[in-house]
Amino acid sequence: MGGLTCGFNLCDDCIHSPTESKHITKEEANRIEAALKAEKEAKATSRKSSVQRKDKDDVPLNLLELLKDPEGYTIQKLYYLELVHGLMGFFPAEIPAQKRIVITTDKDLLKKVWTRLERRRSKMGSTLGYVGHGVAYPNTDESPSKAEQNEPIRMLTEEEFITLCAAETDPDENPAFRWTFGLIGGDRLHEETFADMIAKA
Repeated sequence: MGGLTCGFNLCDDCIHSPTESKHITKEEANRIEAALKAEKEAKATSRKSSVQRKDKDDVPLNLLELLKDPEGYTIQKLYYLELVHGLMGFFPAEIPAQKRIVITTDKDLLKKVWTRLERRRSKMGSTLGYVGHGVAYPNTDESPSKAEQNEPIRMLTEEEFITLCAAETDPDENPAFRWTFGLIGGDRLHEETFADMIAKA
């Protein structure tokens, strides 16, 4: 039995995950490490190739891949929501069922999302990014190392907003939108203060 920094002991058949803070089987760890190695090799090869690497939805895997052939994508202003606090860290609004940050080019749609969130001190932020085919790359930094880390995020649409709200059966237990976990407190606001903050955005 070996000890881990997480405080739990390993059994004979498990190992600490190379990507998450949990225990997995040694066989699964080997699969993950092989996949990570293959991805690293694929990235290295792709940096010297003009051929785009794409995901199953035919979307370039990152901004570096997109820039090889950016046809169909334009630089636009993107909007998102985040908690306001005095600490380090980014705590945006998300779609919890998909673990996806809420980002859109539609400022009015984002305000609708805001009204459904817990009343916390928050703000609407913006950034420039490449937009096209329903996704956004939320940064225009084209330096190879940063562009390779800039992966696409599916943008929220009005239609998806309606669908997510309609499927929300319990706003407390299973909300369509919420603030990402990690920040305790955050000044819960009075309804009027919260509405005024949204109106001024």
